[in-house]
Amino acid sequence: MANENKNRIKKPFQPKELLMDAGVLLLGSFLFAVAVNLFILPGRVVVGGLTGISTVVHMLFHTPVGVVIMALNVPLMLLYGYNYGFRRLAKTVLSVIFTSVATDVITFLPITNEDPLFCSILGGACMGLACGILFTRGFTSGGTDLVAYVLKKRFKNISTGRFILIIDVMIIVGATLFTKNYIGVFYSLITTFVWTKVIDFVLDSTGKAKLVFVMSEKYKEISDQVTGELTRGVTVLDGKGWYTKQERPVLMCAVKRTEVFRLKQIIQSADPHAFVICSEANEVLGQGFDVAK
Repeated sequence: MANENKNRIKKPFQPKELLMDAGVLLLGSFLFAVAVNLFILPGRVVVGGLTGISTVVHMLFHTPVGVVIMALNVPLMLLYGYNYGFRRLAKTVLSVIFTSVATDVITFLPITNEDPLFCSILGGACMGLACGILFTRGFTSGGTDLVAYVLKKRFKNISTGRFILIIDVMIIVGATLFTKNYIGVFYSLITTFVWTKVIDFVLDSTGKAKLVFVMSEKYKEISDQVTGELTRGVTVLDGKGWYTKQERPVLMCAVKRTEVFRLKQIIQSADPHAFVICSEANEVLGQGFDVAK
């Protein structure tokens, strides 16, 4: 292992990438705060995830939403780091900190409308735009995503997306029963629907997934990380380089658009010289994707 780390080529510092990450983080955090303060809270709309729990706590006890989001994320991040390694949490930690701080700082914007329907639509659109922008650079919102990944490690037959859906529905239903705002479920569903649609639009929804081919001598390391962290299947194909006349394995993997950035990081970390082809997959059927009808 020591020799392998010594032989690994160090990735050069790229200020352009750092600036892109910083810009995306600031813009996404600002839009997240706008969604919460201008639409979600005024309309008393309950959303899924830790944001939903934090807004309900705010409605009842007037606590800062961002502080509660950050406090709830700490044990989840520790649990995720224990199972998958703390190095993978860097962008999640940054995202949680920036969105939480922005939510509590940007409270001075004027509230122009408190209609639940208006706020559920605009809040979902703004939240989806914020999350979609963050996803393009590998930032995650933490919360139920972390819980879903930990549960996925224990229950491999259930997809991560299904875990997230189950947890979010439980939060929305629980908040509805607790606040006795039963009609609020209707607005919560609208917000969730708009939220997910805008995320798909930001991530370029012309295709539902990406099909990735990887040619690398480190194919075993890459395959282990993809199946272990992304919980995606990898198919090893027999290939032969025509120029070198040497046989070499070719990895084939279908991933969702939100996972592409992390997949590239995994490949780059294992083998900076890997040859990667990333193409559109117009439709993917099977476990972890749409179910064939």
